[in-house]
Amino acid sequence: MNPEELRKLVFMNYEEIVEEFSKQNIKTKSGKIITHHELRQAISIMQKKHSLCRWRSEKVRKNYYYIQYEGYLWLKDVYFKNYETQFIDKDIEWFKTRIEFYKNNLEKNKIEFPEFDFNVKKMNVSQTSLFFNKSSSTIKKKITEYEKQISSQYKRQYNDEGLLILDKEILEWMIKEKFKQKYLELLEVYKMQLTEIFKNNGGLYDNYFYRN
Repeated sequence: MNPEELRKLVFMNYEEIVEEFSKQNIKTKSGKIITHHELRQAISIMQKKHSLCRWRSEKVRKNYYYIQYEGYLWLKDVYFKNYETQFIDKDIEWFKTRIEFYKNNLEKNKIEFPEFDFNVKKMNVSQTSLFFNKSSSTIKKKITEYEKQISSQYKRQYNDEGLLILDKEILEWMIKEKFKQKYLELLEVYKMQLTEIFKNNGGLYDNYFYRN
């Protein structure tokens, strides 16, 4: 495999992505062919939503960009696919799939890695409000939803000061089901933890040009 063939397995330029989308008959939500304009818009959104992932790489000494292969997959499988599905749900499922990819690779090569952790502990309503950047009234409504929909046996807990306390179980439910952007952020951070371990053990990610 020559250097150019190897490069295309790691980075693709905009023209190559447009051509690949055309070959696969991948189109916009309105059924139009994806042009450079639509692709640039999608990449701009991708950069804003997932800046931790380093999916766009500037070509050394050139005036154009490459998209890292994982970024290409996100564009193909999230941005330009399943338009009837909520975007946040597509995004979450995609990250969960990528996490499984890395975990399987690391397990196969007997490389240790951390397990996913919501990293939450008991909090009162005010603390929970700050954590999710939501009002206290919104948090209380979600507690009521949890009691009605998930666990009629759920017993409200109060601390010595009489403040309502949310335990790990209900906080994790809120993250996964009610405040999905927080869940997506946690998944992205975890995926990048696995990505770095993968990269540090010889996996190609954003290190092909060695300067990006």
